[in-house]
Amino acid sequence: MGKTHQEPRSKNLSAWQQRSVDRAGHQVLQQGNRIVEAARELVMAGGLEAVTLRPLLEKSGLSRRAFYGRFEGMDDVLLALFEDTMAQSTTTLRKRIADVEGTLAKMEALIRRMASLAQHSSDRVYMLAMTSEHVRLAEHRPNELSDALLPINSLMSEILEEGMRDGEIRETDPVKLAQMLHSLVSTEIHRNLFREVRHKRWIDELWTFCENGIRAR
Repeated sequence: MGKTHQEPRSKNLSAWQQRSVDRAGHQVLQQGNRIVEAARELVMAGGLEAVTLRPLLEKSGLSRRAFYGRFEGMDDVLLALFEDTMAQSTTTLRKRIADVEGTLAKMEALIRRMASLAQHSSDRVYMLAMTSEHVRLAEHRPNELSDALLPINSLMSEILEEGMRDGEIRETDPVKLAQMLHSLVSTEIHRNLFREVRHKRWIDELWTFCENGIRAR
């Protein structure tokens, strides 16, 4: 039997995009992007419950057959949207902290910026939706969640590793420390987002706790 043709893997593709390529090739990737963008608009307007097949097809302009040629179902669309959101957010965060001097100061800027997203009322519906998706993935698709969180965890571990070399951050495994740190920050963001906390004292307290845990003694 001949070998099944498989598209080469690309470092420039997100996890969901690579799955789409593996399933049907590069020629359908653009249509997959249209579906994800349509899902983003639906979530921003009405939360996760708004993402159903009919409005998704109407917004993307694709047929049912085209949809199932790119995604196995609605769960895969929401996973793709979560992955895309994490990748875009990390790119934005990386740019925002690029000019900050000192690794502790850079980590503080990163964490404060992440936490401040919970304060923006215009993003509340979308943030709540992504929080719910985070919890769902943790329970039902932990491996895919790990892939989706890789961009932000990698950014954190880069900063921590640099800080260890500079003597600002305590010596340990930077990857594991980044994962632990991100888990804590995410939990606090989720908690305060659901509680609709308006003040920013919790962000100050969050950073103080994080700083005490990572600073070199």
